[in-house]
Amino acid sequence: MLFFYVKALHIIFIVTWFAGLFYIVRLFVYNAEAQEKPAPERSILQQQYNIMMKRLWFGITAIGDTYIDFWALDGHSVWQPA
Repeated sequence: MLFFYVKALHIIFIVTWFAGLFYIVRLFVYNAEAQEKPAPERSILQQQYNIMMKRLWFGITAIGDTYIDFWALDGHSVWQPA
């Protein structure tokens, strides 16, 4: 039973990771477009986009699936030998 929970969490985190890959490219484009803005607006936008990129990369995409993967590789196998 534990296998199905781990498998479901793994699939959820992988889908989230893929969505994050597509969204981080959009944030890079927004950040590049913000460089063409006037000075006060540019600094505010770049700070906000940097926060969003950091949260996306470290909070949503990398940590969740990495935790599940290392948990599975650490010997918490749910496969039962036949």
